[in-house]
Amino acid sequence: MTWFAIAIVSHLVLALVNIADKFLLEKVIRDDRLYTFLVGSLGTLVWVLSPFVGLSWPGWQFFLIDIATGASFIIALLFFFNTLKHGDTSVVVPFIGGAVPVLVALGAYFFLGDTFTMRELAALFLLIVGGVIITRMPRKESHKGIMTFGIGRAVIAACFFALYFVLSKHIFTNQGFINGFILSQAGALFVALWMLTSASFRNELAQFIKNFRSRTMYLFFVNQFFGAVGFFGLNYAISLASVALVNALQGVQYAFLLIFGAIISFKWPHIIKEKVTAPLIVEKSIAVFFIAFGLYLIAAS
Repeated sequence: MTWFAIAIVSHLVLALVNIADKFLLEKVIRDDRLYTFLVGSLGTLVWVLSPFVGLSWPGWQFFLIDIATGASFIIALLFFFNTLKHGDTSVVVPFIGGAVPVLVALGAYFFLGDTFTMRELAALFLLIVGGVIITRMPRKESHKGIMTFGIGRAVIAACFFALYFVLSKHIFTNQGFINGFILSQAGALFVALWMLTSASFRNELAQFIKNFRSRTMYLFFVNQFFGAVGFFGLNYAISLASVALVNALQGVQYAFLLIFGAIISFKWPHIIKEKVTAPLIVEKSIAVFFIAFGLYLIAAS
């Protein structure tokens, strides 16, 4: 169950990274396109490992799949951040976060030929339900309906996230983890270069570089380092086990986010302020129970 431990730790790290991302997007780098560009560009730094890991050419067919894999993740981030910018977090996150594991499970079954035991299906169901519940906010906290944030953009983001996970499993199986992971970053670079074709975006990037502040960007780079660690670990877990099960463990990340968010809100309310009520605590506790039971079924299998 090495993959299980790696996936849990990776989701723990990514939960902390997501909290820092929220702070950076609100306080430091407020433009979602710019933030996505920086994240995607930094991902290509993994190429420095190429001379030391015995990277091999997979052939044009597989290389094109590598490009599609990396590009799908950055495109998913673009649509996700754009959707989040125009809608409520309490509506957007549960919609996309609940749709991705279902789409990944369907993709793994129909395109990768994955099969699941009854125990794994039960665990998958519990983890997905728990993940949806734990990301849902009280209805009164959301004053925008699902249509106002752009249902189309949300669906596209979910589809591209799911496509990334399914394609990742495919390239890891056929090319090996290191080879597939490094080459897939070519897709991220492709999208980043495509973004530079926009004159308005180039001006925005130039303005950002002009107003660069080393202190605030230090936090960004540290956060991206840990983000890379969590992202690498999650992909390695996918290479070892079912992509559907690993992806369904996102519910664990939501649980970590709930705990860390509550702690930070209590200790440092100027960074993150969460509204906690008794009904909300009960609802989240039920979600944690679903997730914990799902984890037990996986660990015991």
